Amino acid sequence: MGDRIFSYHKVPKDFVISHFNKIYSGALYSMAARDEEFLTEYLEKNFSERLLKSLSELSKQGYMV
Repeated sequence: MGDRIFSYHKVPKDFVISHFNKIYSGALYSMAARDEEFLTEYLEKNFSERLLKSLSELSKQGYMV
């Protein structure tokens, strides 16, 4: 099924995988840097809100992310 979708839209699989890898890496770096703008723009709203809340709670407890 996935191969048919990629061939129908003429999008190389490697391009999509590379794109997802960039978003994943960006999310990890943004968590470490506490870049709220990136997290709220590129992640789902509810997930980014919970993530930022958890990061601030961990910081208050003395953990370094």
